Amino acid sequence: MTEKQANKRLKKKHHIYFNNSNQQLITRYAAVIKRSNDAKIKDDFFIEIAYNTGKKVYDPPIINKDNVKDCKNIIDSLYIPNDFRKDIEKGGLEINLIAPEIKYQNKNVLSQKLKSVNQLNYNPYRIRIDKLTGGISVFDEEGTSSSGTIGAFFKTTINNTIYLLSNYHVLLFQSGEIGDKIVHSSKADASSLFKENDSQVIGEIFWKKDIEENKINIIDAAVAKLNKGITVDIGKYTRCKGITMKGIAKPKLGMNVKKCGRSTGLTYGEIRSINCTVNISNTRNKPELYRKQILTTNMSLDGDSGSILINNEGYAVGLLFGGDNYTLSVANNINTVFKHIRKDIPEFKFYKFV
Repeated sequence: MTEKQANKRLKKKHHIYFNNSNQQLITRYAAVIKRSNDAKIKDDFFIEIAYNTGKKVYDPPIINKDNVKDCKNIIDSLYIPNDFRKDIEKGGLEINLIAPEIKYQNKNVLSQKLKSVNQLNYNPYRIRIDKLTGGISVFDEEGTSSSGTIGAFFKTTINNTIYLLSNYHVLLFQSGEIGDKIVHSSKADASSLFKENDSQVIGEIFWKKDIEENKINIIDAAVAKLNKGITVDIGKYTRCKGITMKGIAKPKLGMNVKKCGRSTGLTYGEIRSINCTVNISNTRNKPELYRKQILTTNMSLDGDSGSILINNEGYAVGLLFGGDNYTLSVANNINTVFKHIRKDIPEFKFYKFV
């Protein structure tokens, strides 16, 4: 299939892919994927559906047109629909049976799968600093058990005010209102480091895009305005060395990206899809879906939510908000984020990162 055909099929069969969840399967994501990195090949796109079966499936992890007949017993045991089998045989669909749980990455926990700077005793991205920059700990003032990441600071064309960008589920936790306060470091990080007084109010919510249950979401984003007296380390962009943020660009398949996050610091990944529908809730009956997301190889852990994906040229392309801690990360398209802000506040036009 061409990319256009694959996008059309995903849109048409979207409800089928996610309504298929049963006692054996929970749909994690459905994504338009390109088989090769050769831009000259235009018809090598397919849709990859990832399931969590609730049990380990060792052989094979991926069902495709080459092995679909040999996987008949697995397909039958998991009640995969017949029309899915036909699409697999034609090469337009592949099924991943070992996708772990995909979730918001704002929990204050550690994981050993991805090399992390979170070595319990010291993590420079968790401690409070006087001059703020991207890649450091932040959270809703009311939250005491979770942490997230300040993605970036930026200015608009209308004034000289500096704004902070991160996720809705980080700055407003589960729910909140305009004017709610945010803190750096998060109370969870300050407490774990035995420095409760280091959790300082730095600003308040200026704009938010509510996450709607039982509906399809596009972004998980919020913007905060800094309090008077709070300073930003202008020109540093993030706590990670060697990162510049020149502006905003479109994400592309196969693009190499990096991010600076509160839990893992500087990590690298590759964009596998720019049209991925993700189920964050991980429930069969009430999936919490995000459409048109960026799917990357794993480059994040819990606490990295809010990080900015940056390409090799130094342009922001995504706002990371979830992952499974093992195989993948997911992010909003940064262009879509600022598009939604301008929709609500027409005069609010992005100018530059600082």
